[in-house]
Amino acid sequence: MDTSRSLVRIGDRVRKDGLPLIRGLIGAARGALKGMASAMLGPELEERLEQVSRELAPDGVDPFGWDPEYARYVIAGATALSRSYFRTIVSGIENLPKGRVLIVANHSGQIPLDGVVIAISVFLEANPPRVVRAMVEKWSQTLPFVSTFFAKCGQGRTPSAC
Repeated sequence: MDTSRSLVRIGDRVRKDGLPLIRGLIGAARGALKGMASAMLGPELEERLEQVSRELAPDGVDPFGWDPEYARYVIAGATALSRSYFRTIVSGIENLPKGRVLIVANHSGQIPLDGVVIAISVFLEANPPRVVRAMVEKWSQTLPFVSTFFAKCGQGRTPSAC
């Protein structure tokens, strides 16, 4: 029996089973993102997450799959992208109507970074904070990891008729 296939080598460490090592790396990455989110937004993040979660799912269940613990990590990355890379300046957010609203961004290509920047701006700058629900292509729900990512961020699938 060849056991060399079950060994995982990372640097000088060799483990028979790579799963605990991978779980440890994922845990470290989550801790770093949580620390980054807390450093950038502090208690404001916790207040906004609590407020949005209460509004979206008063019974604890969101029909689109919004998960505030998961969203915390996405918010950290989106905030860094918006504030540090794009250096977004938000103006006119007070004109965003209350209740449901359709926000349309014109972008080209498959990576809608403009949508990410708009969504994080509405979450961080609007009072009260709001979650922007994006309509994602129906084929994206067939992709491993992507379908879970979109669901936990509360994103919805484009209707078949579109």
